[in-house]
Amino acid sequence: MKYKKSNQSNQKISIIVPVYNAEKYLDRCLTALINQTFKEIEILCINDGSTDGSLEILNRYQQLDSRVRVFSQKNSGPAKARNVGLKNMRGEYLMFCDADDCYEPTMCEEMHKNIMTYNTDFVMCNTYAYDSNNFEIESLYYFPFKNGKKVLSAEEKSKINVYLWNKIFKTELVRKYHIEFPVGHKADDNFFVFAYLTISKQSFLLDNKLYHHYSVPNSIMHQYYGNQIVFQDIKDKSDILSLLYDFLVQHKIVQENIVFLKTILYNELFFAWLQVPDEWKEDFLTQWKLLLHKIKLKIWSEHTPIQSLFSYIYNGDFYQASNLLDAFASEKKRERRKSIPNLILHPIFLEKCALVFNCDEAFIPFLSVTLSSIQVHSKPQYFYDIVILNHNISRQSQRIITNMFKVQKNFNIRFYDMKEYVAKYHIDSWMSLRNIKPSAYYRLFIPIIFSNFKRVIYLDCDLIVNTDISELYHIPLHNKPLGAVKDLFVSKVNSTNDFLFPGFYQYAIQTMELPHLDEYVNSGVLVLDISKINTNKYEHNIIEAVQKNTAYFHDQNIWNMLFYSEVCLLDETWNVQINNGNILGKATYPKPESIKILHFCSKFKPWNTLHWKSNEISIQWWMYARLSPFYEKILFDTVRTGYSPSYKFPLKDILNFPKAYWTYLRCRILSNFTWGEKRQHYLYKKHVFHNEVRRIRKLLK
Repeated sequence: MKYKKSNQSNQKISIIVPVYNAEKYLDRCLTALINQTFKEIEILCINDGSTDGSLEILNRYQQLDSRVRVFSQKNSGPAKARNVGLKNMRGEYLMFCDADDCYEPTMCEEMHKNIMTYNTDFVMCNTYAYDSNNFEIESLYYFPFKNGKKVLSAEEKSKINVYLWNKIFKTELVRKYHIEFPVGHKADDNFFVFAYLTISKQSFLLDNKLYHHYSVPNSIMHQYYGNQIVFQDIKDKSDILSLLYDFLVQHKIVQENIVFLKTILYNELFFAWLQVPDEWKEDFLTQWKLLLHKIKLKIWSEHTPIQSLFSYIYNGDFYQASNLLDAFASEKKRERRKSIPNLILHPIFLEKCALVFNCDEAFIPFLSVTLSSIQVHSKPQYFYDIVILNHNISRQSQRIITNMFKVQKNFNIRFYDMKEYVAKYHIDSWMSLRNIKPSAYYRLFIPIIFSNFKRVIYLDCDLIVNTDISELYHIPLHNKPLGAVKDLFVSKVNSTNDFLFPGFYQYAIQTMELPHLDEYVNSGVLVLDISKINTNKYEHNIIEAVQKNTAYFHDQNIWNMLFYSEVCLLDETWNVQINNGNILGKATYPKPESIKILHFCSKFKPWNTLHWKSNEISIQWWMYARLSPFYEKILFDTVRTGYSPSYKFPLKDILNFPKAYWTYLRCRILSNFTWGEKRQHYLYKKHVFHNEVRRIRKLLK
């Protein structure tokens, strides 16, 4: 189709069109623009470093119609592209169009007529909306107004949608208040519209559908509502409001916009909250707390749920704030997204000590003891960012653990649900032996999940820390990606002494492809230099190693297979390994003041081995246990199920099993056929011998 060049020299409307790799849609967009019934327009197309045929299409239209002006820049995002348009526009009025959308033929005419006739600050029209298959759908960009002129109240301003393309603005106001698009933000259009609304008094709301908006895969909107979203996308909402507050302060218009500001604070908070997965809740609310502290507003004078919400956030009570936000969502029949596949975490603190744990619901009480030991030795000048990898920890347990650090502002606790990794890689089907669960493999994914961190410490939940753990965080690794302590037992295994693990030495040499076991490390305490681990190649290497590893040790074998020649061996005091009350590899007990981490790495733990009560090592663990919120539960469970295994075979107990079992059955039957005191007697004996049977069965296992 041939187009006649326009001879128009006056441009009453400037239309800004940012373009990036839009060759599929550009003809549709530009054809609709140059065929507008209103001819006094200029079309400013900013090519944002397109790598497809977009620039050739733009140049062709520039040759066909003199109203089309093409600008090019390196790929810098739509904000910078739109700013180029603002700088070069010559029209009295301003409009926008996305390159993958298009105007109705009369859009410019109707928008211009109404803004001129009613002398308003802007006009907003209604919109056609289409899904990814180009079928018309109910518009998400709804129009909750009656047609006509409006004197805008704060409430009505808050209902104006933040899209640029269904509005016409006055160029005079944009230039007077120096309104531009903040570069580096995906919500740059939010800022522009919010800022313009703060200086607007009147509008005309036109209930005619004049704009065609198409849902395009990989658009910013798809990324925000899909699984490609990153934390910065959500954080962007609070960042934009911070910039808006700066704008109000700069132009001394805070007071006249205070109600509008408060309203959009809540609106943006709530709708951003719907996109926040569990793992980002603390990060997200921390950003809003910083924003509220910056603004220093008394949020609402009356006592309302929203007043309470902002008070909770302002005071750092994120547990109450998240509950209230979820309640608001429930009232509006909305649901917050719970997770994002392969979610990448971001540091909470700039100066930080990042700690990671593997845990499940059953092990939470013992994790709390480890955390208590860290808490005791922490220093106020350091910040401790703690993440707990899990799949089934209840909300109640999460709350109890979080409340341990409620007063200490230099601690942050997060729970990361590994369900996406479990489903993707079928972790529950990976090799599992001895008393260790498949969840031990979760820590293998630390370099991927924490790719935005420089360094991370991993700790098992069956240890106590006797020093400030930040010392380990800052320990030199001498340009190695991993720091760890030798496994004091396995590292001494060779071809002549592997009788406790028959065949393990040969397995390590042939299957694991290790040259020897002299530097085989224990995976209960690890320091990972994330910046030195190639996370793309690393993920492939994990799966490859898991497929090879079919015996002996779980993830510990994998760590040694991946990093055997690249481990910085740490001093043994950072992982003193305990087995049944004895220190592995040591003939004598080291001085207590030299031990930095005590690791109860066998199945014999202080809480399930009663004869440790008089043991000096066990006493240290119980000292921290007394500080735990789970102390009573640990104590009760230890007394109820505890036993005293040793290396001596429990022959006497085994021989007593038949007698205990038949006594239990006899008392169980008699308790059903007797009454009064006799029944109580048999019920008591049934309970005693039932516990005895369970105890002996545990020994047999």
